Amino acid sequence: MENIFSPSYWFTLRQIPLSPEGLHILTGFFAGLVVAGFVLRLMPQLLKGKDVLFYRITAKFSSCFVTIGIIGLLFTFFAREATRVLGARFWFVFLGILLVAWIGYIFNFAARVVPKRRKKISEYEQKKRYLPS
Repeated sequence: MENIFSPSYWFTLRQIPLSPEGLHILTGFFAGLVVAGFVLRLMPQLLKGKDVLFYRITAKFSSCFVTIGIIGLLFTFFAREATRVLGARFWFVFLGILLVAWIGYIFNFAARVVPKRRKKISEYEQKKRYLPS
């Protein structure tokens, strides 16, 4: 087995078949992302919350997980079928980088944008109490 940490292992178009355990791990990981995405999509309705910002955060995580999961399952299928370009291992590296960047964007949204919007909403609610409707 080649060294998994060498760039030549990941960035080659030469088809080296994945082991059955590797295929099961990849399939389980990407299927788990899809399931987690659907669960996150249903969570705000199950909690019966009126918090719009919580819904937006969970919707962003949900779309991230479902998108990466489905694309990952497609690339896992192509890797299993040993197609030259779509089954290449660098797609898994690309998906990993994309997943980390997307989650970073969501955490940035949750840490920077949401507190500002919560403050604006509370200020609006404060003003709304004193205004006639």
